[in-house]
Amino acid sequence: MPAMRLFLICAVACAVISARAQDVIPTKVNDQNRTGGLPFSTSIGTDVESVDVAGDNLRVHIPIVSIPGRGMNSGLVLTYDGRFWLASRYVDIHGNYIYQWKFESRGAAALSSAIGWRKNVGYFTHGTKKFSCLNNTATYLTNYIYIDPDGGKHPLAVQGAASSACAVQDANGPDLGGEGMWGMMPAEEEGQQPRVGESA
Repeated sequence: MPAMRLFLICAVACAVISARAQDVIPTKVNDQNRTGGLPFSTSIGTDVESVDVAGDNLRVHIPIVSIPGRGMNSGLVLTYDGRFWLASRYVDIHGNYIYQWKFESRGAAALSSAIGWRKNVGYFTHGTKKFSCLNNTATYLTNYIYIDPDGGKHPLAVQGAASSACAVQDANGPDLGGEGMWGMMPAEEEGQQPRVGESA
C-alpha cells in the first residue's frame, strides 16, 4: 500500500510539472484572466482570504516577511489567485480554430509548480508579431501587460521592436485601463522591458 501511495504522488507531481511546461503568456486582459484587486468592485472576506463578488475570484494572501522602511515598507507575500486558466486559441492542421485550456504563465512571480500561487513581484508579459516592412521581416514586441505586485493586470499602449528596419512610433503610451499609468519603452541599450510611471 505505501508503494502505491508513493506511485500516485509521483504520477500527480509529474502531471503538474508537465502541465506547467505548457504555460500560456497572456496578451490581453479580459474577464477570464483579470486578476488582482479590481477597482470599484466589492469583495467578501478578510485580509487573508477574499472572494471578488463581481468575478467570483478567490484570492488568498499569506504574509511571510514584513520589513518596515522609510516611507515604503517591503516584504514577501504569497498570493493565490484562482484565475490561472486561459482558453488559448490555436489553428489545427485543417485551418480551423480550436480552443485549449492552458495555465497562465506567471513570469517572475511564479512559484515553480505551485499552480495559482505567486510572489508579490511585478513583471511584464508581451507577445510578438511579425510584419513585412521595407522588403524585410520586422519583429515587434507588442501587447505589453504590466502585472503589479498585487497581481492586477494593466495593458499598456506601447510596443517595441526586437528586430526591425522600421521605426516604432508608439514607444510611450498610457495604460489601456485608464488607471493613470504611463508605459515607456527604454532605449535600445537598456533592454526590451518597458518602465511604468504615473501619467502627467
